[in-house]
Amino acid sequence: MTAPREVRLVRAPSLHAYQDHLAQVSLSESIAGIRKTAVLVPTRAAAGQLRRTIEGAAMRSGRCAVVLPDLFTRADWYERLRAVLPVRWLTAIEREAMLQAAAHAAITDGIVPPFRLRPALVGEMLALYDELRRHQQRVDDFERLLIEELEPRAPIDRGAERMLRQTAFLAAAFRTYEARVRESGAWDEHLLRAALIESASPLPHARIIVAVGDRGVERGGLWPADFDLLSRAPGLQLIEVLVTEEQLAAGFHERVHALFPGIEEVRLDHTAPPLDRRTLLVPADGSTLHFVARDREEEVASAVRRIRRLQRSADTQSALDRVAIVFARPLPYLYLARGILQDGAVPFQCDDALPLGAEPAAAALDVVITVAATSASRASIIELLRSPHFKWGASNLLLDATDALGRALAGAGYSGDAAYLLELEARWAAASSDDRANALRRRAAPALAAAAEAARALGPLFEEAPASVHLDTLHRFLQTYASTPDPHDRVAERTLRARTAILAAIASMRTAVVRHGDLRGTADDIGAALRRTIESETFAPRTGDTGVHLVDATAARFGAFEDVHLVGLIEGEWPARPRRNLFYSPFLLNKLGWPADTEGLPAVRAAFLDLLQLAARHTSVSTFRLEEDVLAEPSALLEDVGRSGLQPTSYDESPVNVFRSDALLSANPADLVEAAQAGPWLPLRLARTSADAAMFHGQAMPSHPRTFSISAIDRYTQCPFQYFANRVLRIEEDVEEEEALTPRERGIFVHEVFQRFYQAWEARIGGRITPADLPRAREMLEETLAPLLQGLAAPDATLERTRLLGSPVAPGIAELVLRMEAERFDPVVERRMEDAFDGVFELTDETGTRLIPLRGVVDRIDLLEGGRVRIVDYKSSAPLTPLQLALYVITTEQRLRGYRGREWHADEAAYVIFNAGRGVKPLGRRPEDRDREVADAGRRTLAAVAGIQGGVFPPRPLQLHLCATCAVASVCRKDHVFEDREPEPAPAV
Repeated sequence: MTAPREVRLVRAPSLHAYQDHLAQVSLSESIAGIRKTAVLVPTRAAAGQLRRTIEGAAMRSGRCAVVLPDLFTRADWYERLRAVLPVRWLTAIEREAMLQAAAHAAITDGIVPPFRLRPALVGEMLALYDELRRHQQRVDDFERLLIEELEPRAPIDRGAERMLRQTAFLAAAFRTYEARVRESGAWDEHLLRAALIESASPLPHARIIVAVGDRGVERGGLWPADFDLLSRAPGLQLIEVLVTEEQLAAGFHERVHALFPGIEEVRLDHTAPPLDRRTLLVPADGSTLHFVARDREEEVASAVRRIRRLQRSADTQSALDRVAIVFARPLPYLYLARGILQDGAVPFQCDDALPLGAEPAAAALDVVITVAATSASRASIIELLRSPHFKWGASNLLLDATDALGRALAGAGYSGDAAYLLELEARWAAASSDDRANALRRRAAPALAAAAEAARALGPLFEEAPASVHLDTLHRFLQTYASTPDPHDRVAERTLRARTAILAAIASMRTAVVRHGDLRGTADDIGAALRRTIESETFAPRTGDTGVHLVDATAARFGAFEDVHLVGLIEGEWPARPRRNLFYSPFLLNKLGWPADTEGLPAVRAAFLDLLQLAARHTSVSTFRLEEDVLAEPSALLEDVGRSGLQPTSYDESPVNVFRSDALLSANPADLVEAAQAGPWLPLRLARTSADAAMFHGQAMPSHPRTFSISAIDRYTQCPFQYFANRVLRIEEDVEEEEALTPRERGIFVHEVFQRFYQAWEARIGGRITPADLPRAREMLEETLAPLLQGLAAPDATLERTRLLGSPVAPGIAELVLRMEAERFDPVVERRMEDAFDGVFELTDETGTRLIPLRGVVDRIDLLEGGRVRIVDYKSSAPLTPLQLALYVITTEQRLRGYRGREWHADEAAYVIFNAGRGVKPLGRRPEDRDREVADAGRRTLAAVAGIQGGVFPPRPLQLHLCATCAVASVCRKDHVFEDREPEPAPAV
């Protein structure tokens, strides 16, 4: 039987009246009445804002102290209701474990879902079950309604048939879950609601003010089952549903009358601050009623500049406490705004909780899970060793050892296998220390020992095992290897708190799976479940006590502010995109009581209009164009700004020196920096070297190498800075992860194949390869190739064999090389393969002839009859310039002077390019073209040598697109030294 109670719909003309009514609860009621009153708000951040608003109203009324009613979110309210009927409460982790066990029981009984059951899906199943019950639907109702809709179409519609099987599985899992809950003796919220309605025990509050909407249109709102509890549970004497007129007109009026038939309506008599005192700040050009920034960072910075300018004439501290930056989505604003406000010396405060999953400690756990899920892949194990959250041995690893390990593992062809990693540790420890590879391995030894130690500690995670074993392994690993933060570090306490919360989550999950079904799985399975659990937790709910409020749009309506700056007005956030159910379409969910998506938009528009009139003095609205370099669409709500009734006031957006960066970039920073902001950087900034100095434009100390590598000369002509990084600074290029051989490894392999083939040809047959010799040459090349392929992994061997020998649809590299020679009729006197040289050579330019020490390796030199020479250089891809080949012509002719008692002249020089469709690229089509390229190569080489010896290394790529793939782009300063000129065009190859 329902106890008699009074239900009122309190209609507020504005948010100011809304807040005043809530404040009057504490200012006009007796203490006994206040203690029996609860106010339901959408979030804890909203509760924090409301608390400050009530305290501010009390101070303005002259009261020194005020008693507050209980300010509850829906979750907090249920926590309080648990005290009425004290029983053991099921945690979210326990409930997921119970539903996962129930789902597997249904599969065991032969009710198989049309999808693979994964941990993340179990969480979505639990969310669907909770929403069903909160919409006052039982499992039987769920199954009946959906079967009635799907069964007639199942014979002719595969989608309907799949949905029918899905429904049967979900219903079976939900029933088993409910049975397990009853057997456990513990309760969830659904059992608690039913028990409270049936019990004679009164609720702890006699008056409840509902200051939140229904869940269909508001995040943090109440569900139909919650309203049912309010209307039927014993002990309640008064229910007030507080709502603004804008929200009421957006559809809530009809819904609230359906929830509380016969509800009494009360209109608040309240006058908001006069409109002539409230202004809407707009751009000075008058083009729009809102500001437009490039991206979020610029948008927040502009808001900070407006705040500083508006507060200059007021008491800064007290004025800033009445200013709010309002956003729809807390992230990334909570992170972004903190840094910008701190840089602008603007104090701030916020109540919005940050996700635990965004803490660095959670990222460290993710690194560990990735190592286990990828069987200790090279990238994941290096990332683990580099993480500052772990400590190996007595101290953290040096970066040099970790980098050396990455290169050594790449050289060994290691891509991932924990057992193979342990094998490498033993093998490298026993290897000789003579060669260069082992020198790299010695540098990597400490990192390899740490990697092997981590692999042994994570051993159970590399195999399928019970969930409890995986969780025990993770818990033990984090406790054993987690580094201790420096106690003087300002984030040390936060790091320890986050780590403790993560360890507690792992321990809770272990307890739950042991109690409700310890299923076997992989590291991927347990990782997905852990990520979901951690991402659902929040962390560090409060920051700062004074200054600008960083507040989300839901909580902002409970705060009293002089200035409000609404930011982030883009589609997808204002309004937020509706969250789609993974299992059913909106059409089917409507059959179960879900509201239509269209019902939420009017409520969002109404809330936006309320926020526009929230400020007592200034309001501004802004959007931005780019989100991670992708165009962002402005929100459709911007069209409603003109409906606010606020008086538009032009705002001058001329630069205001607010941030330290303004002073750093200024020509006269001392004039811009306040004494409180000036630090040790100011004298350094004033005394810094002029930006016109040569050192900022590629000038270094002179360099005098003993001899110049031809490949190094070629690299200098492509980009002097790249030469400097590689040859002078000796910065090693990162080794990229490759599924097959890297381009460099493939090039070395192909070179070796042709070197051995021609050596065998010269030893057994000799001379040129004629068209009649092609079949025999092909056989010999296959014989040469066979033992070399055995040294490769099976997939690589298959791929490289096809590339060299071809397939029925395309010829291979070998056919290209053999036919190149067969098509020429010049007898070969002698061949030189991989012909290395190191000597002094004559090079000529306009100033005369100079002697330059050069070294290099020519892939192939064919000495022909008549003193002619053919030079062949193999390339994996087309070179940017013909410089190397032209230098090979110069050096070969000079080296062969007098050889066999005669002079030798390069009759032909060509690149053989192995990329598909490239073929043979000669050095000039005609003799005069070849001579011109050779002469140009001499001039370019002398210029490069002069630049190297003079220490001239500007970032000047031969072609701008080279910067996109450059290995040293991260340390290049090309954006500081390009002088509005295009790089010189590359010579044709």
